[in-house]
Amino acid sequence: GNRSFVNKRLERLNSFGPEFTVLGQSGFAGYVIMAYPDRNLYVLESVIYGNATYVLEKDWKAVSQLTKAEILHESLHKQRIIHRRSWFAKIKTLFEESPIR
Repeated sequence: GNRSFVNKRLERLNSFGPEFTVLGQSGFAGYVIMAYPDRNLYVLESVIYGNATYVLEKDWKAVSQLTKAEILHESLHKQRIIHRRSWFAKIKTLFEESPIR
């Protein structure tokens, strides 16, 4: 029943034209990483309902090897967007505030 919401989130992220996409592993199994290096954004989007979207700015390969707890504790993320009604508005703002360099 939540598959359509997952698809809509992935479609929205895809609309910003990621340079590449990677499937997450280990602690990020079930996540899709969409890379926008021209904006210095790396978005880790969960395909599991109720999780969150993690936004990284740099060294995404190393940071994505850590646990979510480590990322949060060490503040290695730019933003954490929980899957709520406000998700689409927050993503829009994120990309508006991260222009192409």
